[in-house]
Amino acid sequence: MQATISVDRETDARLDRLSSTTGRSKSDLVRDALIALEAAQSDEASECSAFDLIGDLVGVGKDGPTDLARTHKQAFRALLQGRKTE
Repeated sequence: MQATISVDRETDARLDRLSSTTGRSKSDLVRDALIALEAAQSDEASECSAFDLIGDLVGVGKDGPTDLARTHKQAFRALLQGRKTE
């Protein structure tokens, strides 16, 4: 399958240099670059920690209970009781 891409002059010059020095076609170089980029992104995704996945959410909550880790059962019970009376 054939695809057409647009690149700036600097990128085209880089492709020309790489093609000349490696003896490979521009198409081969672009194809391999795409495969390498996909592999790198896949590796990054598999190496993500839990914090990497939710890091943008850390610290966004304000004015909540400071001891919720220890008192979560009581807080949940109070929340449920509050819903019953409303």
